[in-house]
Amino acid sequence: YNLFSGDSIPLFGVTSGGAHDVTGNPLFADPSIADYHIQPGSAAVNAGTDAGVYTDIDGEVRPQNGGFDIGYDELALHSAYVPIVMR
Repeated sequence: YNLFSGDSIPLFGVTSGGAHDVTGNPLFADPSIADYHIQPGSAAVNAGTDAGVYTDIDGEVRPQNGGFDIGYDELALHSAYVPIVMR
């Protein structure tokens, strides 16, 4: 359950990627300022497994949106209830 990005061959030494590994864009928010939160459309979304970690780096519950995400951040799609006020 690794995410490889920008690799032509996902291996290190004699170890190569496994059957559950994913290749794709992690779509980090802003790596230039070390913001590695994933964004909608990331290859990491719902590509992980239950590793016994039920909160992410921000303390948000995992899994969300149908599955565990790869990495330290769980994509949390927040919605807001905004009531319509009529006069």
